[in-house]
Amino acid sequence: MPSFEKLKVSEAPKPAASLQWERLQAYAGFIQELGPDDAGKLEPEGDEKAKGIKVGLQRAARILGMKLDIWEVEGAVFFKLSSEDQGKTVDEGRRRRSSRISDDRGSGRGHGRRRREGRHA
Repeated sequence: MPSFEKLKVSEAPKPAASLQWERLQAYAGFIQELGPDDAGKLEPEGDEKAKGIKVGLQRAARILGMKLDIWEVEGAVFFKLSSEDQGKTVDEGRRRRSSRISDDRGSGRGHGRRRREGRHA
């Protein structure tokens, strides 16, 4: 039988999904700060690993509809806008990504729909 402890909600840790979302938002903020001649540097803290930072940057860039060049040197993670995204603003990247999402998922055709037996469409 597990042990039970009563806590205040403020004392309980946040759910993992919430922490992941906060981290993605932070990475997106770092990416948005970059200009065409800028690079970013992130250093792992605590139990973070460089690989996790690289994956987070890639996910955030994909959400923004942008591409990054990411590399690691002596444990620090460096990143810059990919040459193909150099001239784009973040808003242009978002438009491209959001239109792709609405084309793929917005119509509801074929994604997650099952045909029920005895029913003809």
